[in-house]
Amino acid sequence: MSFYTLAISGGPSHDASICLLRDEEIVLFVASERITRIKHDTINTENVGSILEEVKKITTHINYVVSVNVWRSSKPTSKLTTPEEVAQALTKHGITFDNIINDTKGHHLNHAAAGFYTSGFEEAACIVIDGIGSWWRFDTVGLSETTTIFKADHRLRVAYKNLFYRPGSKLFGWDDATMVEMKKNFNYRVDFSNHLDIGMMYTVVTLHLNLGSAHDGGKTMGLSAYGQPNNLPPMLADDTILGNNNLFRHDNRIDTLMYKELINMSEQTKRNLAYNVQKALEKVFIERVKQARSVIKTNNIIFGGGCAMNILGNSKVKKTFPDINVYADPIAGDATQSLGAALYYYKQLFPETKFKKLTHLFLGPEYSIVDTKDKLLKLVKQYNNESNVQVSGNPR
Repeated sequence: MSFYTLAISGGPSHDASICLLRDEEIVLFVASERITRIKHDTINTENVGSILEEVKKITTHINYVVSVNVWRSSKPTSKLTTPEEVAQALTKHGITFDNIINDTKGHHLNHAAAGFYTSGFEEAACIVIDGIGSWWRFDTVGLSETTTIFKADHRLRVAYKNLFYRPGSKLFGWDDATMVEMKKNFNYRVDFSNHLDIGMMYTVVTLHLNLGSAHDGGKTMGLSAYGQPNNLPPMLADDTILGNNNLFRHDNRIDTLMYKELINMSEQTKRNLAYNVQKALEKVFIERVKQARSVIKTNNIIFGGGCAMNILGNSKVKKTFPDINVYADPIAGDATQSLGAALYYYKQLFPETKFKKLTHLFLGPEYSIVDTKDKLLKLVKQYNNESNVQVSGNPR
């Protein structure tokens, strides 16, 4: 009898998704936006039924449910913010289950699992870089992971983690001795930093350029191709990979009080700003690969997290290190959370499992070409009626 694992990444996070395994095989993986047609959608009490319908086409009983990226909320909400609400949603929509667990600290771990377990590599160094991952709290101090390096072989182990804190928190002003004591809470190397990491730097620049939301970094990458070397303020502090705290305010904005040339920018200045943050990302990528290879002896590098979608950065790494094998998670953003969680927890239950290399991304619902074309032409007809633009065509 088959063993079914279902991971649901919903709650307050963007790019929510579900992943269903039949034993070790991925039989369904779909972002909620593919069902609801709302970009970067969450999973909530209104849309969860239509999403779970895809699961019910395969099975109505789940052996192991993983609730990912959810946490308790004191305010009424339509989002699935607790494992109990996930359980209620499953039951309401006719899906039974044996066990349900809540994953609260595995954001970067899930990114690494999604990359490593679909790469086909026997061993690798996984570099996960995004805006903000899971949170830690010590007393009144909030710390969030921004970069993590994992050693991956028969299991995933953290080799390094960068934790970001904002000045003004209790951590600000700690002396070196206190920092040393705090680091004893971790069994791997950790840096505490009040400098923005490259993921958040890229987001801040994207927003400052008014290119859309925090999810639109790809537009910044595209714009960077039109930039040129320039005299704008540096993205990184001195000869480091730390964000320039004179440029980036700690409320995630550009400091235009100090750098007035970044107000009412010309088109070329916008292009140059995009160029600068792209070059900063490429430098960070190179330095993180050097760091990973210094502690993990491998020629296999995996990139995960939102920054892994930066193809120019990935290409720069490959050109700089022609002897290494580079695998970038093809999904990489937070939609991959359910995929990584499903694979990771199944591996915990069945340690001898060896997952197959991912060979395609056709992991969601199947669509009839004829029906889909018919629906598209109906939309075109509706658009014609509203805009008076004539487009012809007939379903075949």
